[in-house]
Amino acid sequence: MRATPLASSAVLIALALLAAGCGGGSGGTDDGAATRTAEIRGGSVEVPADPKRIAVLWRPGVAAVTGLGEKPVAAIGDPGRDDLSLTPYLPKDYPVEDIKLVTNSPQEHDVNIEELAAAAPDLIIGADTTAGTQAELLPKLEEIAPTALIRWTGPTEWRDYITDVGAVLGEEKGAAKMLADYDDALAETKDAIGDPGDVSVSLLRLQSENEVRFETQASFPGEILRELGFTRPKSQRGDDVDQPFVPESYENLAEGDADMVFVFHNQEYKDAPTQFSDGLWRDLDAVRNKKIYSVDYEYWGSAGYYGAVRVLDDIRAAVDGELEPAV
Repeated sequence: MRATPLASSAVLIALALLAAGCGGGSGGTDDGAATRTAEIRGGSVEVPADPKRIAVLWRPGVAAVTGLGEKPVAAIGDPGRDDLSLTPYLPKDYPVEDIKLVTNSPQEHDVNIEELAAAAPDLIIGADTTAGTQAELLPKLEEIAPTALIRWTGPTEWRDYITDVGAVLGEEKGAAKMLADYDDALAETKDAIGDPGDVSVSLLRLQSENEVRFETQASFPGEILRELGFTRPKSQRGDDVDQPFVPESYENLAEGDADMVFVFHNQEYKDAPTQFSDGLWRDLDAVRNKKIYSVDYEYWGSAGYYGAVRVLDDIRAAVDGELEPAV
């Protein structure tokens, strides 16, 4: 269920359905299965006390669930990819073939209800986003299994999301340890790179051949750069820090210049360059100084635990001279 105050009519109805055994559908929990109340941001949700078959409809949630030692039976992903586009959300060497794909595309709304029901989950974890697309599916989801839609208003909420997943699974201590492990990795990276002082770092996402996006401090990697103490070019600080990116044309590429530049591209831009010595790129100081780096957007845009650790590793490698410049 969507996180709402426990006394709300929607929750009372949902609880009544669970108590009556009407919420299980073809893949719901067994009648009389023990439940517990989980407190998450925005309210409370009623979930199985000991879920065995968890379906995850939000990829950062896959990172949270697997990081807590659980093995999801089903998840959202990309049917056009051998790894279902889940590698950045899984521990190293995790058998992705053990996860049933229950979406027609990676989009949050594109849930295949029939495939999800066939996976027979006893708990569904999704996302309550500003778009509200999974909230619209909630009645269908709850026919299959108890459902927790956890608030997600932007990529910098990935840590809060882990905390809430921990609450839903009764793994609060495990979630706290995951976040402590990240804090340790962050501290180690800070120690390794030292005080960046006035060193500026730019984040450029190549969206298409006509559009480049300047990633701001409100983006997933932008927040990590802030935590490490780097400054950002004026074009990426912005007045509206709630927006994770600013769309620009390549004619304004110089405004994205900095002492160091990290470039990544989305998967739809198949012909995106990975070397930056020609055209408008050659005018950037970062190119002339060989301080421009091509990194994997699947990790840098993942907004999850494993992606955050990868971003730290890439930044440290660039500062140490271990990451080859993309020139």
